[in-house]
Amino acid sequence: MGIYSVLFLFFGILSVIINPGINIGFARFYAERRETSISSVLLFILLWGTIITGFLTLLAGAISSFLLNTPQYSNLIILVSLWSITESLYILLHTKIRIDEKLTLYGIVLIARTITFIIILFLYIKMKNGITGLIMGPLIGDLVAISLLLMKDRLKIEIKIEDIKNIIRYGAGLAPALLFFLLMEYADRFLLKIFTNFTYTGIYSMGYKIGGLIYYIYLIINRIWEPFIFSTGEKWENIKKESSTLILILGIPLILILLLRDTFYNFFIESSYKEGSTISSITGISYFLYGIFSITSAPLYIKNKTIKVSIIYFAGFLINIIVDFLIIPLYGITGAALSTLMAYATILILSLIIE
Repeated sequence: MGIYSVLFLFFGILSVIINPGINIGFARFYAERRETSISSVLLFILLWGTIITGFLTLLAGAISSFLLNTPQYSNLIILVSLWSITESLYILLHTKIRIDEKLTLYGIVLIARTITFIIILFLYIKMKNGITGLIMGPLIGDLVAISLLLMKDRLKIEIKIEDIKNIIRYGAGLAPALLFFLLMEYADRFLLKIFTNFTYTGIYSMGYKIGGLIYYIYLIINRIWEPFIFSTGEKWENIKKESSTLILILGIPLILILLLRDTFYNFFIESSYKEGSTISSITGISYFLYGIFSITSAPLYIKNKTIKVSIIYFAGFLINIIVDFLIIPLYGITGAALSTLMAYATILILSLIIE
């Protein structure tokens, strides 16, 4: 894994620590009761995140040495820590306006954040410091977005301890699920380095990124889907009706990837990466199954059975690791992709069985 990949994994784990499912917990309770205090949750994350960041700042050199084999990236460890705070605050505020159906504000903030990210990244690339730009871009983009949201959607400052308790209690059940998801995503890369070589890891990463377009489409849709399922409550017919649209939106690009993968590789990708075309297809199918999982697991979220969601993710992670060890030595990158497919198939099947 490259420097940025390691830092992004660190960011993901840190985000789970600072925001252990709190944004989903807030969406769950705010959709049901608009009196739920977002300011209480924002202040909690800001305080908790500051404590964590202060602690990590003291250990930044040691963490950099452990993760990247050198202390020279300690400044990036600190920046990633700050980014995890701004991202958590942004996601919470963004969740609120999505549930409030303030679509114009949603669009303005999204555009402003994206433009800010591109400008900052471009400036850092010009300074030949692209890795820092990949962290500073979203960090400053978050700050711009947070400022706009606070100006346009004025919040009532209040502290409701009961709201914080309910949201943390709900989110705590999801924290292991978020961690197991990260491990499912990254474990195969580490194991590929052990059982193959860096060349194959690069081919795998390229194929994974192309198939991963399905996942990025899912993330965009999920920003609407998540508030929808909580506001729908237990009206399962409404969820089933809208879920067909979600499947269609994910299915069309998947079909295009399956049909056009070889053509895409021939025209746009170096010949040395051609072996990754199969990985693109398998990864695309994996994320399509994950999109369906978000539908089949909805009842567990609505009924506050978040611990069961974590159990399902743990089972998927376990399958992923076991199959990785069994078939990567035999089939290399194809084996790694197939283990991911089996993991997502597992969580989908379990979400249909577990109530």
